[in-house]
Amino acid sequence: MCHRRLLTYCFLLIAGSARRTWRRRFNPALLVIDRYAASGTVYTAANTGRSLSWCQQADLGLPKPDCVVFLKVSKQQQELRGDWGKERFEHDEFQQRVNANYEKLRDDTWVIINADQDESAVHAEILQKTLSVIQEVQCRSIELLGD
Repeated sequence: MCHRRLLTYCFLLIAGSARRTWRRRFNPALLVIDRYAASGTVYTAANTGRSLSWCQQADLGLPKPDCVVFLKVSKQQQELRGDWGKERFEHDEFQQRVNANYEKLRDDTWVIINADQDESAVHAEILQKTLSVIQEVQCRSIELLGD
């Protein structure tokens, strides 16, 4: 295993381990989490070439999202952002692998929002879906990834 892949793997394990403290802090509670398990899984798989199932192992036992809001941004909109392409993961080939991995992970809990819209429209869609999911799951116990 090359040095960069080993560092990526170590980071994945450390991040997963750090998130495991959730039970002591938040049980029971409403959790709204940004860039959670799906992001770590797809970026690690795209970066290391490991399978999605292998990359998901670090997150087993963590709270399972009741909803994943995926903000879909076109390539054209990404390129309009200042400094696009300067980050190591901001290049076409890598982003294509990431997007393909997101598609493989997507299930019926995912909501895809067109983030090319103006900010207020994106906000309204996120708010509407979030409030709907909160109503739907408020009395449900927290499920865990891998169960």
